[in-house]
Amino acid sequence: RTALFLDYLRERRLLPEVPDYPYFRSEEHKMFAAVTAPGEDLLHLPDGRSLRRIRAPHLKGGLIFAYEDITDRLTARREYNALMNVQQEILNSIEEAVLIFASNGRLQFYNQPTSISGTPTRSCCKRNLPLPKFLKPRKLFQPR
Repeated sequence: RTALFLDYLRERRLLPEVPDYPYFRSEEHKMFAAVTAPGEDLLHLPDGRSLRRIRAPHLKGGLIFAYEDITDRLTARREYNALMNVQQEILNSIEEAVLIFASNGRLQFYNQPTSISGTPTRSCCKRNLPLPKFLKPRKLFQPR
């Protein structure tokens, strides 16, 4: 029955394309037989969609599946990461040191000349340190 169900899904292109379908089918069958706790995985379909598959044993026997189309979420994350990379490259092309702080006062971006000059480092940026940690009080004018 499992094999027929998988074949049905494959005919409708609702399973990922794999180089060795008989092996994939046998592994899926083993997984179906061994499910004792809920689990999840990702399926990347031939039409470009990505599905999150959640499976759990049913109380009366068998399995329950739930599918969530996460294509838009993955696309948005990929586009966001690309935008962050472009912004960082633009900052790195500026010769002067640049620090960009968010409205909450935490460091959001900096360029390579900044790290060379000794102000923040990558570890500082990852810790999301606030603005006062980077600014040291300095006397601009010396009294006479």
